[in-house]
Amino acid sequence: MIKSVQVMNKKKVEEFAMQAHDKAYIVVSIASKKMNTAFIVPNTASNIKEVLFVSFNDTDMTNFELGGITKKEAKQISDFVKRYNNEENEVELIVQCEAGLSRSVGTAGAISKYLFNDDSIAFSNGKTPNRLCYRKVLEELMTD
Repeated sequence: MIKSVQVMNKKKVEEFAMQAHDKAYIVVSIASKKMNTAFIVPNTASNIKEVLFVSFNDTDMTNFELGGITKKEAKQISDFVKRYNNEENEVELIVQCEAGLSRSVGTAGAISKYLFNDDSIAFSNGKTPNRLCYRKVLEELMTD
């Protein structure tokens, strides 16, 4: 079961992945197309159980040429979240993108809305969530 959702940027999650943790973590790692993904390796020392790597650009536009999130990536995220939320063991979820400001915030907001009926992680303190990520991920999470 997913107990919490947090947002990190690429640098912070890479540092986090090199440290030991008592709690178990899973990560949704978002990279821009044609860019390197974050260096995160699941292992027992960091207690990172699994990483879902997805790649799409930071755009709120549905224009395919701009490379924003598609139904495919939103479904991958949804399936990942649902799988871990249906397990008995507790995990913490980290959603990460390059800057930790837009795609990860929108995605984390949708996941938090689905899991806890609270998307304030995306819409508080002047944050600027990628609304396309928010909408597409939430739509997939809400489908059976």
